[in-house]
Amino acid sequence: MSEQSFTFRAMNTQIELLLVPDRVLQIFEKEKIFANIRALFQQVENTCSRFLPDSELSLLNQTPERDVPVSPLLFELLVDAYDAFIETNGMFNPGLLTHLEAAGYDKSLEKASQSQEEPSFYPCAVHTKAPFEIDKIRKTVWLSRGVKIDLGGIAKGWTVDRAVEYLKPFGTGFINAGGDLRVFGRRDGFWKIGVENPFDPEKDLGVISIRDGAIATSSTWKRRWKKGANWMNHLIDPRTGQPTQSEIVSVTVTAPTAKEADVWAKTVLLLGMERGTTFVQERQVCAVLVDRNLNIRSIPSGLA
Repeated sequence: MSEQSFTFRAMNTQIELLLVPDRVLQIFEKEKIFANIRALFQQVENTCSRFLPDSELSLLNQTPERDVPVSPLLFELLVDAYDAFIETNGMFNPGLLTHLEAAGYDKSLEKASQSQEEPSFYPCAVHTKAPFEIDKIRKTVWLSRGVKIDLGGIAKGWTVDRAVEYLKPFGTGFINAGGDLRVFGRRDGFWKIGVENPFDPEKDLGVISIRDGAIATSSTWKRRWKKGANWMNHLIDPRTGQPTQSEIVSVTVTAPTAKEADVWAKTVLLLGMERGTTFVQERQVCAVLVDRNLNIRSIPSGLA
């Protein structure tokens, strides 16, 4: 069967879909598949974007210290974000939006990079305390005082996984949301995924081969800006409340799902080279870690 491809923009990134159908698809079927995938990403963005003042997440962030009923979509995403917080011992913390805004990322990255103001950081709560509570019976969320939620660290991977579940019955392929990539279906041989050089995006450092599952990259080199005399980045260290000073600038990691790859890549970068290596080895997945001096560590050794 001939492959079908489709691209569109959502969540401030390029979404790429490749589908090799198991049967011949009529034109109206292809159009419906692509329209449904696009609608899914748009729905998640409209619900969970912190940049949309009338999104459900933005409204939730304005109502701390009370039980707030939320939609099934937002509730499921918050449950997964909460579980990721527990699994990573608080290193993945979706409740640090106040700290991210203090670092200058309160608007789009282009506008953040133009600021000449010095950063004013907020004291960080103990990072082992969950930033919100969930009532799974009543489907409500309780935000702690001073907490604002940012789901940017999990929402793309989470949406990719749901898109894949929808696409699986139609055939084989992949969906890539700005580097959060998951493959699906039956394919002879491996998918070969390039590992981008964080200092030269036009070049790859190597290749990771996967047969199924997902891969994601987190980097502090591309998403950074200057605030006053200080360089900022978008990854807040929950132990300090400030942009990470990790020696790692880029992590590419494989995982069973895009959601996990999304979370794990950020966690490994925050943990640093040695603790991050242990984190990857404990999960028995593959990773490529790159530090500020372009020293490369592949797990397992010789992977890329």
